Amino acid sequence: MTMGGIGTTTLANVVYQRLSYSHFEGCCFLWNVREEYTKHGPNHLREKLLSELLNDEAILKMDSPLVASPFILGRLRRKKVLIILDDVDSSIQLEALVQGYDWLAPSSRIIVTTRNVQVIKKVANRFYKVEGLSHNESLELFHLHAFGKNSSIMGYDQLLLERVARYANGNPLVLKVLGSFLHSKSKEEWEIALNKLKIMPNQEIQDVLRISYEGLDDQGIKSTFLDIACIFDQSFTRDQAENMLEAGDSFVKLGISVLMDRPLIENGEIKNELWMHDLIQQMGRTIVHDEHREPGNRNRLYDAKDICHGTVTIECISLNMSTIDRDVKVCHAAFSKMHNLRILKIYICGRWHDIKFKLYLPEGLDSYLSDKLNYFQWDLYPLKSLPSHFTLENLVELILRGSHLKKLWNHEVQVYFI
Repeated sequence: MTMGGIGTTTLANVVYQRLSYSHFEGCCFLWNVREEYTKHGPNHLREKLLSELLNDEAILKMDSPLVASPFILGRLRRKKVLIILDDVDSSIQLEALVQGYDWLAPSSRIIVTTRNVQVIKKVANRFYKVEGLSHNESLELFHLHAFGKNSSIMGYDQLLLERVARYANGNPLVLKVLGSFLHSKSKEEWEIALNKLKIMPNQEIQDVLRISYEGLDDQGIKSTFLDIACIFDQSFTRDQAENMLEAGDSFVKLGISVLMDRPLIENGEIKNELWMHDLIQQMGRTIVHDEHREPGNRNRLYDAKDICHGTVTIECISLNMSTIDRDVKVCHAAFSKMHNLRILKIYICGRWHDIKFKLYLPEGLDSYLSDKLNYFQWDLYPLKSLPSHFTLENLVELILRGSHLKKLWNHEVQVYFI
């Protein structure tokens, strides 16, 4: 129950190698159950499992090994066995492979690796979440792949190594891939590669991470994941996410729980705090970016230069003004075409006085903002009033920190500058 590339298969294999021949009378390691089950079906995996546990190739010729015969179960009852099922993706797969194995001899062990905790919640005696590497461990693993076991890192800026460690955030796969890619390259090439990763993530890494997303069998839950990936740059509370997405609808509550089980979202250090790994967020934003070449035909926008591409397709806009590198001018009709806009979040991380560039509305806003808006935040809102046809029917939160607002439509309001 960890994110892709974190090393569960590697750890399971180490356990298998250490224990299989010295502690058990029969052993089987089924690799990549998710993919093999899809390609070959349960019978193929069941045959392999039984034949290896009993060291009997005749089982491979059985017509229906899915349900073991009393004779086979009798043989299993007399053997202490070790079974490792790697990357199990659903309860159906697990049940097909371990059905009847409650008859195993005492002290037998079944170890399951999965990205979805729901697979094992009802049947497992113990859970273990594989954590990422520490900072020092990350640097050590990266050094091994980038420089070799006995090589020196003389001539390479320590800040570059720190950037790699921060980007990987303890994920061994990322450290290995980047280390191998940057091996024998110059310091200047490192700079170029690391800057490029911010815009265009490594495809090999993304493919592994994306498996957890593709395993979500509900489009609504996928949508909740993409919303969160585009909306939040830092940790957030569950209440914030639920209020912002569909105004706390119960389906969103379920979706967040599923995402935590995968885990595409994780618990933070503070109670009720949640966070998304930077690489998982980057994967989600890449999925959104790849929806269409034209930003206006994507459901979500998170880049300042895309805001002017307003169409009815857009449901969510989230812009961190701390990240823009130039002034952005938005035409007055940019938002009037976005009839399905649910979330409009223009915000600042950090100190407002450090903001060098701004979002301008030289012609003001058109008279219309989507009546589907349930969340509206605009830090340093530049106008003195809201659009005349902006309704509060579905609005849950209105946040206008440090705004120039003097009127809500035709009504005077007291404005506090935070």
